[in-house]
Parts: sequence; structure tokens; C-alpha cells
Amino acid sequence: ALRFIDSESGSQTAALDLGPRAFGVDGPSNARLREADGALYLLGAADLATVKLQSTAERVAALVDAGEWLEALALQLDDGADRRGDDAATGLLRRYVALAVENAPARRAETIGTARPLDLARSHFKMLGGVCVEFCAATGRLDVLFDDVYAAFAKAKRDDVFLDVLEPYVLAGTLTRLAPEVLAAFVSHFEARGALVAVERCLLRLDPTALDFNMLIQVLRAHRLYSATFRIYNAGLGDFASPLELALDACHDDADSPGADNRAKRAILYLRYCVAGLSFPAGDSLDRDEAESAKAHALHLFLQERAPPPRPDGPLNSRDARFPHVRVLAAADREATLDVLSAHLCALAPGGTAETPNPYDGQRCARVTSPSNLAPPGPAACLEGARIASSRDDAGDDDDAAAAAAAARTAFLDFAAGHAARGVVAPSPDLADEILTYLALESRADPSDDAGGPDPDASDLDRWATLPRVLRVLETDAEALRARALRAKRPRHALALACFSARGALDAAAPRKAPSSFIVA
Repeated sequence: ALRFIDSESGSQTAALDLGPRAFGVDGPSNARLREADGALYLLGAADLATVKLQSTAERVAALVDAGEWLEALALQLDDGADRRGDDAATGLLRRYVALAVENAPARRAETIGTARPLDLARSHFKMLGGVCVEFCAATGRLDVLFDDVYAAFAKAKRDDVFLDVLEPYVLAGTLTRLAPEVLAAFVSHFEARGALVAVERCLLRLDPTALDFNMLIQVLRAHRLYSATFRIYNAGLGDFASPLELALDACHDDADSPGADNRAKRAILYLRYCVAGLSFPAGDSLDRDEAESAKAHALHLFLQERAPPPRPDGPLNSRDARFPHVRVLAAADREATLDVLSAHLCALAPGGTAETPNPYDGQRCARVTSPSNLAPPGPAACLEGARIASSRDDAGDDDDAAAAAAAARTAFLDFAAGHAARGVVAPSPDLADEILTYLALESRADPSDDAGGPDPDASDLDRWATLPRVLRVLETDAEALRARALRAKRPRHALALACFSARGALDAAAPRKAPSSFIVA
């Protein structure tokens, strides 16, 4: 066989059979070989073979003449020059789109057998749209896709099919940007179908720097797509506070609307990502400076003691109390809200962390001018935020309200005790006494501490383990506390307090070791 090899790729493009079938029983040995007019002619006993080299343009033209449009487009893509966006490639696509639209099936559904009706016209345009997206993405000519191709679909009143086709390519990362008019139509199309969640999924995949930011922000605000809002502001502007402010505004102003808890929980999740130094929602690590900025600005906004409404004359709603953002998020999920503050405190070194003035207090984000190296909130602000998150505004006399208030108090004391034991927070004397009383007199170490009650769970055992660590940090009269534990029938706690007192007495009585000295000969 005569094989033709592409010199650039090294792959075989064609083969010519020179065996007995083509040239008789004697094979090609008796065949005559001649060259003329740029062609090679091979005359055998039974056939005449012509070999002629063709350019890409000639081969594409031959395929088009034969009606093999998809093969012609594929060949155009295989040519290295045309992959760079040559006019020949886009011209071929325009001709194909015009022909395909002109010869589209009629707008009617056909039934095949017992299956449901098949919309041949929609299937035709869906196939056409997929070909156009892949071709334009491969050639880098998205301008042709969003201009000529989209216009052709719109003229045929099949722009809905075009917009549907875009979704999987955006989610797969093939398309990273959409033209402004196409993006607006895309949002309107999916909104009419009640599928705004699909819009948000796509916005999380698009490149924010390649989009019309002002138009996009209007869309995000109008449709409350907060996950996409977080990403667009973060990746497009490096702004971590403004999108959180938008989400918190919705939590305050629409607290009674459907989905209010979901919005609050999404804001909590975003805060957790910022504290961890991760991009939202991908979870990739931010660089060090950006991670510190994200944590500082998001936490300071979250811990605003006073928060003004979006408009000077606007209603305060739930902003009229201290630390309103903490309150509104804790109402949706207190445990997750405390976890945000706890994650920040766990990253601080024991002792010596200075308090940082909150530049966002009483200000909207647009009016805040803060240093680029803003430090995150200190332990005192986080401890106060945790206290507010654990407070109950709906206390009542019924059993459910009393149980909820007790659970909130327990959550705060566990939070304060844990970080006090690490030496990160310094509770006030009253809070320190409440913590020690709670650990020594209210938690249980084993069933004997509460006759007839349930066995201690993991939380009880954690508190039991925290007691000696807190005793080493907080100043207290351990003997007086031991006596109270005995009266409250907490023998194990009393024993732990006695051991602590004895250890302290031994340490005080033990002579101090003299510092080591070295004698140099």
C-alpha cells in the first residue's frame, strides 16, 4: 500500500491499495507510473489511480461540495492556522449556520412508535448549537458565537434552544464568559422556567473579570443569588465585605420571608470560608495576604456593634440591637455562628493578642476606608459576639423557652471555657466565676453525680476534662469551690478541686531550682 503521512503530526492521512485487486495478478510491478500537472498517475492492469496533493482549503471545499459539512468543519479545526481564528474558519461556520437554519425541520412534533412526541426542529437546533459552541470555543472566536450565531437562532425564534445549550458548556468550563446581552437573556430565560439555581451554578463557573460587572451586580441583587455574589465580588474586585453586607441586608429586611434561614446559613458558610482563608465556593487556598484580608474584613463587618440600613431613611428592622448581624445569623444556626468565632480564636496565639478598632462599626461598606493590612478582631470582640449569639430575645415561662435559654447559656459557657483554658480569652471576674461554677457544679462526670439521670455524654466528659485546665488559668478560691461541690454532691469534681489545691500547695512549698551554671576551663 502507498501510505500518506502528515509531516507535522506524523499520522497517516490516507492509503492507496497497490495489491493484486487493484493492479491485476502481477501486482504493481508492471504498472506504469507517470507525473504530470502536479499529480501522480499509476496505471495498472485493471485500474488507474490518481494521487494529487490538496491544500486544506481545497479539501474543505471538496467536502462542502459533497454535503459533508461536519467533516469540513472538523478538518478546518485540524488545520493549525485556522485554529487561531482565521477568517476561513469563521466564514465556513457562518455558511453552515445559514444553511442549517434555512433547512431546519418544521416546528412540529412527530411520534415514533409508542414513544412520546419528538420535536425534530428542537433536536436539529440543539445539535446545531452544540456544533457552534465547540467550534467557536476551539477557534477562540466567541464573538462569532455571541453575535452571528446567536442572531441566527434569535431570527429563527430558537434562541431558547441556544441558551439551553450554553448551560452544560459553562458548567464544564468550556465557556468562561458570556456577552452582556447573552447573559441577560440567559438569566431571563431560566428565570421564566423557575430555574434560577441553574443561573447561579453557571455564574460560579464564569470568569468574573470577563463579564460586565455593573450589569451582573444588578442581576445578582435583583434575583438574590448570594453564592454567585460572593464569588463575583471576591474574584472580580478582591472585596470580601461588600457581598456579605448584601446578604446580611437581606437577612435583616426579609427575616420573615421564605428561605430566610437558608440565606442566613449561606452567609455563615461564606464567613467560615473567609476565616479559613479559602475561596468561595471552590475551597481553594487564598494567598497569605488575601486570606488575612478576607478574614479581617469579613469578621469586622460581622461583628459590627451598630449597623446602619442600606438607605439613611430606611427601616432598621432587626438592626436596632447591639451586634445585629451576630443576632440574625445565630437565630438561624447558633452552633454554626459560634463555630465561626471559635475557628478564628483557635488560630490566635495564647495571650497578647491586641484588640483592633472596628472600622465598619456604624458604617456601610462603601464609606469605609480601612488599611490594606487590617488586623482581624481581637478575643474580647469575639467573646462578646459569642455572648450575644447565645442570648435569647424570646425568653418565656413555658418549658420550651426555658430549655432553649438553658441550651444557649450552656453553648456560651462551653465556648468561653474552652478558649479561656487555652489562654486566648480573658474572661471578666464575674464570667470566670460563672465558668468555674458551671464546670464544677453543673456538669457531670459519671452517673453517680446525678442519681437516676442519664449517663454523661461526650459534652459532659469534655467539660470534665476542661475543668483542671481552666483552674490553671483563672484565679479562683479552689477550696471554697470544692466545698460547694461537696454540698452539691459532686464528689469527682470535689476530688479534682482538692487535687488542684494540693498541687498548688506543693508547688508553692517546693524550693526553686537554682539556674544551671557552666564552668569554662
